[in-house]
Amino acid sequence: EEAKKTGAICLFDEKYGDVIRVVTFGDVSKEFCGGTHVKNTSSIGLFKITSESSIASGVRRIEAKTGFGAYEYTTSKENILKETKQIVDAKQDKDIAIKVSQLDQKNVLLTTRVLNLLNEIAELKSEALISSIKENGYVIKYFDDLNRQGLLAINDSIKARLDDYQMILVCKDDGKYPVLVSI
Repeated sequence: EEAKKTGAICLFDEKYGDVIRVVTFGDVSKEFCGGTHVKNTSSIGLFKITSESSIASGVRRIEAKTGFGAYEYTTSKENILKETKQIVDAKQDKDIAIKVSQLDQKNVLLTTRVLNLLNEIAELKSEALISSIKENGYVIKYFDDLNRQGLLAINDSIKARLDDYQMILVCKDDGKYPVLVSI
């Protein structure tokens, strides 16, 4: 009760005993102590912040590893950095972000090209399907070389060119079998 009267903040929803420790950081903060105690900060050794988050308005929670745990954490991060550097073929650590950005730009470009090619393939495949629809009045077709987007592109192409059609299209897309039924 005395600690509360001094303005110390209780950050945890824990029950405190009659005797508690209050940690003060100059005029900045005065709080109930809710953590492990050390006689001197030098006994902590290596200190690495692993996360930081908001736990209440104006209150932050900082989690960290110390000593050998901090060393293991840092070594693990360094190993991930080395692997990434090798995968993206970066000469230095500072080049990793540039290489990843270049790969991302290349991925966007290739994805756009793939989608354009799928649309072209769909357009070509819709020609054959239109012939079958005109001959039989309907078409049922499985595609092993198209995905769901390709089926939708075929549907759009046929819908734009025919008023009367019945169509069932199926493909294999990432282990699933989307079915498109259009009348």
